[in-house]
Amino acid sequence: MKGNVMSVRSGSGLITRCPQCSRVIQKGMCRVHGRVEGVPDLRVKSILDDGTGALTLVLNSKLTESLCGMNMETANRIAESAMSANAVEEEMKRKLVGRLLTVRGNASKNEFGVTLVAESVSMQDVPMQDEAAALLKDIRGMAYA
Repeated sequence: MKGNVMSVRSGSGLITRCPQCSRVIQKGMCRVHGRVEGVPDLRVKSILDDGTGALTLVLNSKLTESLCGMNMETANRIAESAMSANAVEEEMKRKLVGRLLTVRGNASKNEFGVTLVAESVSMQDVPMQDEAAALLKDIRGMAYA
């Protein structure tokens, strides 16, 4: 699937996971295992729009590192420098919002909509002017069909 990153959601950046089930821990609590000592992790949770609809895209730490050029060490440095873990999320927004991605993975649907957990991702460096010209050509072609 190809789509543009519309937003990077809260819950992106530096997160803490339950060591037993890998769920994200909030306020030191796992929904399944209660209070646990969490394991630090890095992820992107974003909204991706392909022009026909939008879905939630989730990138694991490996894909986040390759796409954002940021590993755990770098993310920790950014957070420490700004004295805020939210600084990592803001850096991800700066790097990703508005960019065109090609993604492969497994999609599922629940009460919140469609979520795609990526297995691979790449950023497309298509100049917006070229993309706009291609869209105009498609639109003009539809007008005469």
